[in-house]
This record gives sequence, C-alpha cells and structure tokens, in this order.
Amino acid sequence: MGNGIYALTIATQCHKYTISSLLRLSNELEFMHNTMTDTTAQALLSLVSPAFSAEPLFDRMTDTVFFIKDAVGHYVCVNHTLVARCGKTHKSQVIGKTPSRLFGDELGGAFESQDKAIIANGEPLTDRLELHLRPGGGTGWCLTTKVPLLADDGRPIGIAGISRDLARPDDLSDDYHLLSEAISFAQRRVDKPPSLRELAEIAGMSVYRLDRRMRLLFGLTTGQWLLKNRIEFACHALRHGSRPIAEIALACGYSDQSCFTRQFRRTTAHTPSEFRRLTQREHR
Repeated sequence: MGNGIYALTIATQCHKYTISSLLRLSNELEFMHNTMTDTTAQALLSLVSPAFSAEPLFDRMTDTVFFIKDAVGHYVCVNHTLVARCGKTHKSQVIGKTPSRLFGDELGGAFESQDKAIIANGEPLTDRLELHLRPGGGTGWCLTTKVPLLADDGRPIGIAGISRDLARPDDLSDDYHLLSEAISFAQRRVDKPPSLRELAEIAGMSVYRLDRRMRLLFGLTTGQWLLKNRIEFACHALRHGSRPIAEIALACGYSDQSCFTRQFRRTTAHTPSEFRRLTQREHR
C-alpha cells in the first residue's frame, strides 16, 4: 500500500492500536477543521486493531521526536521526547493540539506549512537537514523524515514523521583525524565553499570515500555537512550581531540575498530576519 501506510503500521500503537482498520474505515471518519477533542482523537485510534507495539520503542529514543498527525495537523500519537520538548509532562497535554497551539504561531506555523505541502503534493520528505528553533531560544540540528498517510482511494488522512537529532562527532576518532584537514579548510572558507572534489583531494581520498566517512562521522552527506557549516555561520551572525542580511549572505558564500533567504528558510523554516527577531528576543 505504499511507504506511508507501512510507516504508520509499524509506528502507531499510541493506545495499543494500529493502522489496518483505520484505512478500511477511513471514509467514515470526519476530521474536524478547527479543533480536535480528545474524543475525536480516540475515535481515530479506535478504528485500528492491535498488531506491532512500536510506541514503547519510540518512547525510549530520547534523541528522536516521533509523531502522527491527522490530515488537518492535530497530533494523534507522540513519543515522550516530543512531549518534553513541548515543555509538557504528559502526552495528554499534546494529543489533539496543533503545533501552533503548542509552540505559538511563529514556531508552530512553520511546521504546519511544511505538513500542508506534504499533504497537498503527496510526496514524502526524506532526511531533510533542519535546524529547529525551540521554545526558549535554543536550537537543534536534526534529520527529518515525514511520510503522507493515504487511504486506499488516495485521500490523505495524515502524516507520520520523525526528527532525529544529529550526534556530536567523536573528534578523537580515526575518521575525524583523517578528515580534520578538509574540515578545517571548509570552516575557513565559508564565504567560498569548496567543492566535493576539492575536499576529497585535501583529504587524500575519492569523493565516494570522503562521503562515506562523512556519513559515519557526522551522520550527513558531505553536501549536507557543507550546508550545515554555512547555515551555522549565518545563525551565529544573525543571533549575535546587527550586520545587514545581504552582508551575511555574502559572508556565507551566497552572491544573491534571495537565494540565501530561500536556503535559510528551507533549513530553519524561518527567514533570516524572522530568525534574528526570534533568537535575539529570547536573549533580552
């Protein structure tokens, strides 16, 4: 039935249910468009029957946010990590709410826009490198995957997703030692990002081997790591100074401010000016 249905089958067990009968009976379920009560959430999950209990597994993954949402964005199933990052203590405080209700319009609205696009085009989001701005001004890098959940008739009925935190690399490992010169070179050249071939030559290995070792060390492709390097530089400049955005774009290797803004928004879900306002406000 597709990747979305498979993902929800192994993921859903929030209240000891799974997806099979949800799909069989989905035509009978009317989703509310503005609010979702606990009764509505229970009605959704009551349509599924026991199979594989995955929720306890996701609850043990403290570095991974897991969720299932209905077609209009209400959380139907979450793990403890998401609950904690919402500043809550119980899942009941999250279930039935939208990101905007939990995080506020500015932070939550960005997640909702992304979800709406996935629902609209039916395409999954796979290992998207993202910098999440958290309540209180903190940030965290993660790889996000979201899959649309479709009924047999092709109608979107929700989204399942995970956001996995990027682990800090072991700078004492052999891989880090082998790549240290290339890493340092790229960090010094934020304004003129090197090509993959340049980095491979500095590291003394093929592009393929470089990418393989970067994945092992950082959990990212070489291209994703280079993007992360540039966006981190931009975030620091936006958070801790008042330099014009056009100047920061040039310092990050973007000759076009609009191109920089598009990439920054794709990665952080905010424009550079929004990110500056949100992060500097939290530090006042």
